[in-house]
Amino acid sequence: MKRSFEHRVSWVEIAGTVVLALTALWFLWHRSPVNIIVGCAFTVVVVSVIDRLLHTTYIVDNGTLTIERGRFGSKRTISLEDIERVEKVKTLFTHYVLVEYSGMKHAAISTINEDAFIKTIEQ
Repeated sequence: MKRSFEHRVSWVEIAGTVVLALTALWFLWHRSPVNIIVGCAFTVVVVSVIDRLLHTTYIVDNGTLTIERGRFGSKRTISLEDIERVEKVKTLFTHYVLVEYSGMKHAAISTINEDAFIKTIEQ
């Protein structure tokens, strides 16, 4: 059974994106050759961050967990047999599901429905 989960966008991620966008705007507003180059670089970063926030999905299918980090980002595939531990983690600003696999490798999963994600992984 194929099950997909969407990324939950937190207020911290939105605030960081806004700060990056305002920084790009500031560099582009104060025109000099160096500022224009830096402003364009920040604009590329803002576009990639927004793409990652909107298009990240977590897919559980055929004994694998696939993490797709946006259209421009990477794709990571984890075998469900390699997963050793799944736990909820709450911090001061956000909460997520921590997946430990293949020894000491970790993946932070921030889904809208964390309980259903954990239940699907444990099945």
